[in-house]
Amino acid sequence: MKVVGTIQFHFDLCLSNFGIWHCLAPTPVPQPTGTNFDQRAGSFFIAYPLRYLMRKLTSVRCPPPSDRFKRSILATACLFSLVVTSTGQAAPRSKTVIIRGTLEASPAYLWVQVQLRRGKRILVGEPMKLDGLTGLEHLSELNDLLKTDAPQRSFNALLDTGASGYVISQSTAKRFAIEAVPEAIYHEVGLHGPTPMGVSRPYTLLLAESNDPRLEIASKFRIAERGATFQLNPKPANPLITLAMGEINVIGMPAIGKLVVEIDPSAMMAGGGELRNDTLEGKSALDLLAQVGSMVNGPTIRLHDRRYRPRQFDLVIPLSYFHYERRNNPLDRGPLPSLRANPTIRGIATSHAGRSFTGDWLLDTAAPTCIISTAHAQALGLYDEHGNATRPSDFSLPLGGIGGEVKPTSGFRIERLRIKARRGRIIEYHGVHAIVHDVTTELDSGETVTLDGVFGTNLLLPTIGGLTTGIPTDIGPMPFQRIWIDGPRGQLLLKR
Repeated sequence: MKVVGTIQFHFDLCLSNFGIWHCLAPTPVPQPTGTNFDQRAGSFFIAYPLRYLMRKLTSVRCPPPSDRFKRSILATACLFSLVVTSTGQAAPRSKTVIIRGTLEASPAYLWVQVQLRRGKRILVGEPMKLDGLTGLEHLSELNDLLKTDAPQRSFNALLDTGASGYVISQSTAKRFAIEAVPEAIYHEVGLHGPTPMGVSRPYTLLLAESNDPRLEIASKFRIAERGATFQLNPKPANPLITLAMGEINVIGMPAIGKLVVEIDPSAMMAGGGELRNDTLEGKSALDLLAQVGSMVNGPTIRLHDRRYRPRQFDLVIPLSYFHYERRNNPLDRGPLPSLRANPTIRGIATSHAGRSFTGDWLLDTAAPTCIISTAHAQALGLYDEHGNATRPSDFSLPLGGIGGEVKPTSGFRIERLRIKARRGRIIEYHGVHAIVHDVTTELDSGETVTLDGVFGTNLLLPTIGGLTTGIPTDIGPMPFQRIWIDGPRGQLLLKR
């Protein structure tokens, strides 16, 4: 439904030490399509005459009605008539948005290009060679395919809202000669527990404004943080993960919290067309893999500074920030790396087979699937009191963490998941795929916290299914046309 020029009024009756006063302000409702209503006209034609009436009611002396006032009253009546007539002919806007068809995992990550600067000098790295990576020494003949003879001035990294800091892989740190603080250690909490990391010397962090391959000119780099210190992973990456994804570097909340991250999933759509199950009928496994291949490249990312305000959106989910990182771990040594709180979505309600659970979920853009805790699974009847599954799992996925471990993990299809958005809207997912795993950390207070859930990208981006067999057998729809993570204002904005 198209709604043009709708105005919602907030009329609050407030008490104060000075008596009763009235606050009246026209507030534009976010418009998914169409032109925006002229707020200045709305302020004049509506607020002015009503302010006059309110002054009259509170016995405040005011001038007699003028011709301008009479014209504004007439215009107000016409405006209300227009709004009532136009909205009366259309179905009322539903407060609940229902999303179906999301599958096991998103095959894509949010990739950005990273530069590091020491003083005025940009770090230049040696070309990446497969045979220089642990476990891939026998693949030297593939180096020619990478076309990596020239020195590199940047490297790839994942945008990860689930990361409290920045992480540089062993191979990237070696190629770019990133210096570590001697004997400094910081314990980063991953999916499989704490992992000891080195800590780098301070560098200036720069991020490319976009990863859009359609740009004719290379994207500009903007400064994300001066004096950034990075966690240096001392362990070599898993060879299979490196072969599939390249070096695993992470840009976390210290940068994301200062930016508005725009995510355009349309780049994941094969040939610019919609990914639908009915287009897959009669296709071979190779055809399916080719179509999935276009999804693996991931969405287009654009980074905006804090002044940027998205305009064309339908839903706003408030985010709360929580400090999962430890700053006073007695096992740590030396200076701390750059750290910042992580975003959580409060009060997510799940229901399954007549049972329900409500909890707070970590928003994790590096998690391709959702994760729920054992206690969460027990509340939904998926696990018994001993932590064992009450029925066979619906699927399984390999679960890997920053420490390099990869473990198979069982997953289930949950009937419903509901999220409260602003303005009374509800987002309701039907058939949510989630794996069961406890992500636990100990806070500086000594309290042990296990996440109720992890909100993965399979609820935001196009997804694939059938991964238990190793080869995708299904493709899910694109839930949203555009996504914004507004770090400074703590909100997730979505356009259907």
